[in-house]
Amino acid sequence: MDSSEKIHKVVQLFDIKKYKKNLHPIVLLFLPQVAISLYVVLDRTLLGLLGSYSDVGIYEQGQKIN
Repeated sequence: MDSSEKIHKVVQLFDIKKYKKNLHPIVLLFLPQVAISLYVVLDRTLLGLLGSYSDVGIYEQGQKIN
């Protein structure tokens, strides 16, 4: 088996056409998780930009109670 045959087998193994049908459902599951993570991280940041430090402190303590 020469090197071109080995390369061809590797390319066939990682052929995107095989995985394309599964890519859409995976993206549909992944995007909401990204949105939730951004919301959790940015809620205190935006409150800090729009309000005061005491507002952020009260909000954060309320989140810890939940």
